[in-house]
Amino acid sequence: MSIAGRICAAALAVAISSVATPSFAAERQSLPAEAMLLYYRAFPAAIPWGSHIAFAKCPAAIASPALWPKAPGEACAAMQMCANEARLTDAEDKRLLAAIRQMPGCQDP
Repeated sequence: MSIAGRICAAALAVAISSVATPSFAAERQSLPAEAMLLYYRAFPAAIPWGSHIAFAKCPAAIASPALWPKAPGEACAAMQMCANEARLTDAEDKRLLAAIRQMPGCQDP
């Protein structure tokens, strides 16, 4: 297991144990969210496209189009979100715009 994987596993274990021990959970209520954020940073492909942090998936989806949602409408919505919310390089912007223009019914951002 990679170092990032070990860190994520440890963070999730602490998050799960915080639910089991009420006194610790009361002190660190935000830990489960922090653990999930750490996990998502290490594994952005695990982020659901409908989540508030889906923009983190954009660079990987632009690089590997198989990662876009399968339904054309959902893929277009994800691409539009990436165009508006993700911090992309100039090259990623160009590839994203090309993908949007190839998607039937998808308008330029």
